Parts: sequence; C-alpha cells; structure tokens
Amino acid sequence: MRQTKIVVIPFKKLLIGVVIAAIVIAFVIFAVIRLGSNGSDDSRNTTKPKSSTVNASASSNIETPLDNADAPKFCPGVYTASILLDGNPVDIQVTVDSSNINSIELVNLSESITTMYPKLATSFDEVAAKVMEAGTTNITYDSANRYTYSVFIEAISAALKKAAP
Repeated sequence: MRQTKIVVIPFKKLLIGVVIAAIVIAFVIFAVIRLGSNGSDDSRNTTKPKSSTVNASASSNIETPLDNADAPKFCPGVYTASILLDGNPVDIQVTVDSSNINSIELVNLSESITTMYPKLATSFDEVAAKVMEAGTTNITYDSANRYTYSVFIEAISAALKKAAP
C-alpha cells in the first residue's frame, strides 16, 4: 500500500511564487496587447506602402470657379494662424496678394521647439514650397509625413480662410 505524503511549503515561499507568477502573467498579457494590436485594428494601423501618396484636401480650399476667373482669390495682406506644440504656440504667417500666395513662414519658433522637433523647419519648408507652387492647400505628399504635413496644411488653410474675399 501507498502511504500519503504530506508536502509542507513555507508560506513565504508560496507567496513569493504567486507574486512572481502574477508579474509574469501580467507581462505576457501586456506584450500580447501591445504587439498583437498593431495589425488587427484597421483604424489604428498607420502603415502604408512608401510609394503611396495622400491627397490632403483642407476643408477651406481657396479656389475660384472657372466662370469667375477674374475675381480676386485673396484680400492682399499678411495673415497668421497658430498651432500648439507641447503647449508652445507657433505662428504660421501667410503673405498674399490678390491672386498669389507670396510667402509662408514659421514665426515665434522658440529654441525649445526646434530642439524637441529638429526636422520641424525642414518639413514646414517643404509644405510651404508645395503650397506656394500649387497656389492652394490641395497638395499631395508622401504618406510617411502625413501627420506633420496635415497640421501645417490645416494652419495654412486657416490663414488663407482669413484672406478670402
């Protein structure tokens, strides 16, 4: 006959084992949630092929109809719009005449913003050049920069909306 064996586990060792097991389980759940959700949720999936482009249409496109081509597109002047970057305001200044966008500049750009966002000025210059060349905020750009560009385009659109006759 077999005899029943009694195993005595000290409470301290049992408690340590339970805590370690709970930490390992929590880590595994966190890793599954963090890594597993990248491809399963289409609304959060932001990866696209690098060759694709995004058409950024701002809600305030400044374009004139063909039958009214002689009418001015803008009221000449200097117009500004602000964006907030980590609580710091950055102004975008747009200078227009009656039919053209003459310049688009970043103003009030603090040194702390340029330190935190080193490619901000370069990205802005690219957007500004494309908008001035097109004469509108309806431009295309690489999908890799769509979030940065959309912030700039919205601010430029807001300034151009102020310039509308």
